[in-house]
Amino acid sequence: EHDCKRKEQEVSRKDATEKPSTEICDKCGATMVIKYGKYGPFLGCSKYPDCSNIKKIDSHEPKIPCPTCGKDKGGTVVKRRSKARKRIFYGCSRWPECNFVSWKQPQSEDDDENTAA
Repeated sequence: EHDCKRKEQEVSRKDATEKPSTEICDKCGATMVIKYGKYGPFLGCSKYPDCSNIKKIDSHEPKIPCPTCGKDKGGTVVKRRSKARKRIFYGCSRWPECNFVSWKQPQSEDDDENTAA
């Protein structure tokens, strides 16, 4: 009886931490599920542990090209958190090749056009 209760708790915990998604696994073709980890939500293969493919969930924030390398090499500005004081800063997605960094979020070219009009 004790084993049944523990299995029941394991099943309900798994159901609470996974949600279905429409993404398909690149490695095995199975569906991906939204899982919640220590660093936030991510996509994981539903065939885990047989397939351990994971993907980062794309944020819905607009892609702002890096002011340093964006036009030439395709870098985008991403939100990061400093190690020491946990402050939010903005840096290039191509780091360490590009060392752009800013405490303020750069504006996209669309924002510049809207404020000039």
